[in-house]
Amino acid sequence: MEKGAFIIDVRTPSEYEELHIKGSINIPVDQIKDRLVEVVQNYGAKIIFYCSKGVRSQTALEEALELGFENVYNLRSINDWPYEKVSGKE
Repeated sequence: MEKGAFIIDVRTPSEYEELHIKGSINIPVDQIKDRLVEVVQNYGAKIIFYCSKGVRSQTALEEALELGFENVYNLRSINDWPYEKVSGKE
């Protein structure tokens, strides 16, 4: 994971607990507009969104852009992440 990047899992809490990227933060896609500013706070921060297939993460990316974030990326699927994944609430 790149230092200083926020990796945001936009799936449901139960999907997150089942398997997620180590160090990621769970903000379900339907909460992005309400919680992203609170969690990230820096509009220039690098934010990487992911979900199961890329649809919800694309929605989150578009909402982040609408909120004024500029350095946002769509990883698409958790399966595209080549590094460590973990289970639980960590």
